[in-house]
Amino acid sequence: MDEESIYRCMKYSNMVVNLIGQEVPDRNYNLHDAHVVTPRLIASAARQAGIKTMVHFSAMGATLDPPTPWTKEEAEEYAKKNIILGKSDFLITKYLGEQAVQNEFPDAVIVRPSTLFGICDNFINFYSANGRKGRCVLGTYTVYMWKKGLEAIKRPLFVSDLLDAVEVLMRDKSARGKTYEFYGPHAYLLHDLVEYISNIQRTTLKIEHGLLWRRSFTGYYSGGYKSEDGTLILHDKSNTEYLSDIPSGLPGFEECGISRKKLQSIIDLAPIFLRNTADVTNTELEQSYYAKPIPPQPVLV
Repeated sequence: MDEESIYRCMKYSNMVVNLIGQEVPDRNYNLHDAHVVTPRLIASAARQAGIKTMVHFSAMGATLDPPTPWTKEEAEEYAKKNIILGKSDFLITKYLGEQAVQNEFPDAVIVRPSTLFGICDNFINFYSANGRKGRCVLGTYTVYMWKKGLEAIKRPLFVSDLLDAVEVLMRDKSARGKTYEFYGPHAYLLHDLVEYISNIQRTTLKIEHGLLWRRSFTGYYSGGYKSEDGTLILHDKSNTEYLSDIPSGLPGFEECGISRKKLQSIIDLAPIFLRNTADVTNTELEQSYYAKPIPPQPVLV
């Protein structure tokens, strides 16, 4: 990707929205390429093309020094086992991307959403996938999560609600140059959400404390990879997965004229999105399929 080709793509536009991003590095792009280099090119091309409005998607919690779900002592203990616990490069590069965009396009609107969910998302689908559930013994899946997911608080936000707010920001000239933060209507423990997703699927789940999901027959670890010296390094997804969605007080839905009472809940929509993944084996179960499992209780924070 080069700036000239980006410029040609947008030279007849008056608005630009940058949605490019990824949770983990791949063979083509690392997180710095996706979250810093590419947004800088897009912002520079937008400025040269005379674009009036640019919206850049970042992430809630973006910072140069993100917290970790584990203590320094816990990280040192795992280091003795040749397992490296790091900080979230996802949040670090997202913050650097904000700075890069604002340097090139000072009037850019920065959007920081919390954990997003929707059709074919990376939250509901991630935790409903067999690969994330780990091994299955006698019909029970064992899921490994740091502190069993009891210390991570998530505020899932429906992607359509976010886009309603972004549409307002794109047309609001007073929003230019500002940073906005959006999060869902309720807060839940990650443990309770994963358990709820499992109940929707009619599967039996056992959640244990741990970091690695499982080791495959090929020798690769789900949740991490081995370096040349044999040290196991966690994927950045694992460094980010157990962090809480913590609002920082930035403008949000209210400033966009959208009532938080109208936001849709993951509790109501997850059964619809997982409709075809339930373990339905007979007519009686099929008839009771649409009965929603007992929902988790929101966390008061």
